[in-house]
Amino acid sequence: MAAWSGSRGTREPGVPDDELEPRVFEIARRITEVPPAVVTVNKRFVYAALEARGARAVIRIGGDLQNGRTSPRSAATWPA
Repeated sequence: MAAWSGSRGTREPGVPDDELEPRVFEIARRITEVPPAVVTVNKRFVYAALEARGARAVIRIGGDLQNGRTSPRSAATWPA
């Protein structure tokens, strides 16, 4: 089952109300089983990939655009 999430423009799997809590606990259990060293390596890999592709800059620009900041000026000089 997939539900349309219009606010985010994505399709996400839906979970019936009576199955939600068991599903959340199953996901949480799986997360806690991952060794901390593996989590650390994965985070470093993701951050390195983001940096290599310039994704951090893209994320910042996306935030500026969502806030109506479209000028080439530095975002730091704009009123909040």
